[in-house]
Amino acid sequence: MEAGGMQNSSENPKVSVIIPNFNRADLISNTIHNILGQSFRAVEIIVVDDGSTDHSIEVLEGFGTQITLIRQENSGPGGARNAGFGAASGQFIQFMDSDDLASLNKLEIQVAALESEGADMAFCPWFHIEWGISKSEGSLSGQS
Repeated sequence: MEAGGMQNSSENPKVSVIIPNFNRADLISNTIHNILGQSFRAVEIIVVDDGSTDHSIEVLEGFGTQITLIRQENSGPGGARNAGFGAASGQFIQFMDSDDLASLNKLEIQVAALESEGADMAFCPWFHIEWGISKSEGSLSGQS
């Protein structure tokens, strides 16, 4: 298995998923497992640890070669994203935060749309689910 852990061919990964992390040992595993569970497999996962002082490094090292881990002194999420971008080899970039989860076909659908439309960028709606209340694009819904 190559860096990123999901790449199934000798070609460069189609999507580089970049995740900045700072003191999120309790959450980062869920985000990484979510990306590892994607239906789209030509992915590299780059996690940039931004000077964490909790046990994030131990958690991240537990993923072995499934992720590329970059360690740096704390420079904020923008600096961490830029470091990840500099290391990325994918045709497309997906930025995620250390507490994000995506539908398991998100990358598959977005890559297909990007390729079929010849687009340079794709975006999708977001949902913030908290205690059974779903907030989508600033509006409340009775469904989660």
